[in-house]
Amino acid sequence: LRRRGGAAAASRAGHAGGRAADARPIMLFLHGFPECAYVWRAQLAAFAPTHRCVALNMRGFGLSDKPASGGWLGAYAAYGADELVADIYAFLVSALGVRGAGAPAAVTLVGHDWGGMVGWWFAHRHPDLVHRLVVMNAPHPALFFRNLSLAQAKRSLYIVMFQAPLLGEALMAAFGYAAVRSMYAALVRDGKVREHDVACMQWAISRPGVLTAALAYYRALLQGSHSRALADALAAPVDMPVLVLWGLDDRALTRSLTLGTSALATRLTSQFLPGVSHWTPQDAPDDVNRRMREWLAADAEGGGAGGAGGA
Repeated sequence: LRRRGGAAAASRAGHAGGRAADARPIMLFLHGFPECAYVWRAQLAAFAPTHRCVALNMRGFGLSDKPASGGWLGAYAAYGADELVADIYAFLVSALGVRGAGAPAAVTLVGHDWGGMVGWWFAHRHPDLVHRLVVMNAPHPALFFRNLSLAQAKRSLYIVMFQAPLLGEALMAAFGYAAVRSMYAALVRDGKVREHDVACMQWAISRPGVLTAALAYYRALLQGSHSRALADALAAPVDMPVLVLWGLDDRALTRSLTLGTSALATRLTSQFLPGVSHWTPQDAPDDVNRRMREWLAADAEGGGAGGAGGA
């Protein structure tokens, strides 16, 4: 995503389907760490016949802009929630022509990991622009620390290590970004992800400035780099249909992080996927696509009922 003078435009950093006059509803995909827009390849192919599908490289990732952060113990506001939300807003309004301020919302926002967090933030801040929200293996921002258990704290130690400049970069970049390969080792072994797919993600994270920008998301999180206005927006539940898909074999995030989500999303459907890892869109693309398609159809027929299961 590239932003110039408050406006955004699709760049080499994303995938887009359709033209400005395309009448299909928009489906916007937001990826997580340490990935890029490429992870949505199966969903882009599945939903392109019915939606105008766009997958962005988030701020700092791939070939997108990489605003300088404040450094160690400095302000990482360039990668705080408000800036990430502003990126998506500018892209939707300026590049895709989505109208807010009372116009019918026509966007289905789909996010995984950090993209899911940004999706939650965006839906609370700009509910008039979001028709539906799909979140995969990403807790609601108001619930992560509230539901933080000892088990989750142990799994989150990497976030602490990421706080130190140079150390986080060294750990991720060592041996030709072997850490990225190790994250997908099980998916490669099981034939769910190809070696080529991993190489694409290693290439994307190894572009100049990307790794430091990507780690700035975690550094901004612990520094609380978001505004009071956004914090206040999170306190009120969103009213659009929300689908949470959660792989139960997630080694980074426990299911307990979803507890209380129904109080923050009044039209919530939660579905938990046994045997699926943190990398939901790539681990179980057919299952994810089927669940999304059925949920979209049910909502279109007026049956978007909320689900249970830890929410």
